[in-house]
Amino acid sequence: MVGMAIVQGAGAKYQYFGRKAGLLLCWSLCFDLVLEVVMRSGYLMLAVVLGLTACSKEPPPVTPKADTGRPETRNIEGADAMGYNGKAIRQQLDNSLNTTDDYNKKVEEQANP
Repeated sequence: MVGMAIVQGAGAKYQYFGRKAGLLLCWSLCFDLVLEVVMRSGYLMLAVVLGLTACSKEPPPVTPKADTGRPETRNIEGADAMGYNGKAIRQQLDNSLNTTDDYNKKVEEQANP
């Protein structure tokens, strides 16, 4: 066949016709090299990340915060399951109950001097 170039060596699996043989061979070899470098660097980065992760210190345990609210309003925080901010609702309810308790104490003090 006229114009057929068969490349021997590293690119033996590639056959091209005409003038484009050199360009296509160069592109395919460059692509193979780039792909090989990317894969090797990816494996190297993965190994470095895994090594750093395995050698890092354990994070300190999280200590739970003390509950400062009223015990009778504790179940209000379950409103989180329905999409509401249960903590904020509980704090508002606690503040309202505290205000009501303060008002009741003042009324009792005025009634019983």
